[in-house]
Amino acid sequence: MADEGSVPRILHLHSGFNLGGKEARAVRLMNIWGASLRHSIVSADHDAMGARRAIEAHVPCDFPMNAAPSLHGLPGARRYWRWARYMQGFDLVLTYNWGAMDAVMAH
Repeated sequence: MADEGSVPRILHLHSGFNLGGKEARAVRLMNIWGASLRHSIVSADHDAMGARRAIEAHVPCDFPMNAAPSLHGLPGARRYWRWARYMQGFDLVLTYNWGAMDAVMAH
């Protein structure tokens, strides 16, 4: 396995991360990719994290809920600026459903 600095980083932004259709597909791909990618998952609903249990132990994954800007709140330049800066640390940003619109607008 390559050192962590050379492993591509993917940011997944969800409105909720309970195990439903989109979450199950995302987790399945994460499990298939294994250690070749590093994943960070942010959910607008911090209590909706049930799909977390389906991620296999060998998959490098974190849940930076407190480090990432909030996916809740009114639209605004300051929030979008925070998201734009935060997303710079990732090679790919994947958004799922309406809860991730802040990232889309920030881009």
